[in-house]
Amino acid sequence: MSTFYVLPPRPLVGSLLTGYLQGIFPHLQWQPASLAQLLEALAASLHGHPDTYVIYREELPGDEDLSMALPSHFGAEPGDTVIEVRLARAPDQLTSIQWQVREAA
Repeated sequence: MSTFYVLPPRPLVGSLLTGYLQGIFPHLQWQPASLAQLLEALAASLHGHPDTYVIYREELPGDEDLSMALPSHFGAEPGDTVIEVRLARAPDQLTSIQWQVREAA
């Protein structure tokens, strides 16, 4: 079985990551190109975790339900786990929900 992490759009993840990194590396300015590389490196680091995929929201069709888009565009199969990462109530925090891909009706 595979696991699909559906993350917020890259600009939002980059912004949250920048806030976190400012605490570790004060006084550094994070350029968009640096953040893009960092996000790609983060996704690439998952190669050590078989059958684990990262999908950013902007990669999904805007008008299609996620439960339909993952199988039709990303190869998700019944029984695969989906972890949707979303903004929490606080603007700088994330939360997640987990569900399984089901058979198409």
